[in-house]
Amino acid sequence: MTTVTIDTRFCGPRRSGHGGYSSGLVASFVEGPATVRLLAPPPLARPLDVVRADDGTVELRDPGAADPAAPLLVASPRPAFGIEVPRFVSPAEAAVASSGFMWGDRHPFPHCFACGTARRPGDAWRIAAGPTDDEMVVAAPAVCPPDLVAADGTVPEIQVWAALDCVTSHPLPLAGAPLRPPWLLGTFGVDVVAPVRAEADLVAIGWALELDGRKFHSAGALLAEGRVVAVSRAVWVQLRETPAP
Repeated sequence: MTTVTIDTRFCGPRRSGHGGYSSGLVASFVEGPATVRLLAPPPLARPLDVVRADDGTVELRDPGAADPAAPLLVASPRPAFGIEVPRFVSPAEAAVASSGFMWGDRHPFPHCFACGTARRPGDAWRIAAGPTDDEMVVAAPAVCPPDLVAADGTVPEIQVWAALDCVTSHPLPLAGAPLRPPWLLGTFGVDVVAPVRAEADLVAIGWALELDGRKFHSAGALLAEGRVVAVSRAVWVQLRETPAP
């Protein structure tokens, strides 16, 4: 049995794994592109079982849970999805847009690995996407923590998954969605379409696809030097009450 452990550094809410990072972790055991469903918060700092099925599906389970057979995350193979990026955003424009980050000083999960406002520079991505001039797309600079960059200068795919998670929730205000109670990732998929170079001026963008009650469908992309290097699609689900950060 293969086991993995999610380090406390890679949290979303303070007591559970970051949705994008955790999804990328289980997706790494799937051949080719995958879509991941998050069924329960993945715990931090304890071994989790990776369970493979004959159909290529991979589940992440907690052997210490009351029901150890219940999956936390399920990664399923899928054809690569096509996403049309609505517009390109320059690094300079992204830096300006970031000042309009929806959470500001009232982030419900300030220690989130991708967009937490309480994280130190170099320790986490700190992607705080705000609306661009056309108010359709949110954007922010994206800098991979230096110690997580691969030896060849590329951003590992699991870190691309992390970077493209939260930015898909940052267009919520543009879709007219209430921000409280907060939203958590429910389904997530990423396509890395070109090597992501850490030294490039990376820009993370996100945009709304559909708001359906307590479900928010959205997409995101990483841009580098005028090219799309990775894309994502997400479904976010609004909680019924605000949990402790």
